[in-house]
Amino acid sequence: MDEKLNKITIDFLEMLNGMNLEDIEQIKAEWLNELADKKSKFKDYESAKNYVNAVCDVAITRAKKKQAVA
Repeated sequence: MDEKLNKITIDFLEMLNGMNLEDIEQIKAEWLNELADKKSKFKDYESAKNYVNAVCDVAITRAKKKQAVA
């Protein structure tokens, strides 16, 4: 399970890698809103929310570094 999640995470980060900061922040907001709407379906909503924040924050940090270089 961890290997599968790691692969999905890496693939998702690679997809976000080419996006600008605003698009990544929009995806993060939409994803968090969808999670909140389905909160009752999660065994551990906080862990799911923390995962979304962590993955998107990595992508946001990368986008900021790219903007600083450009």
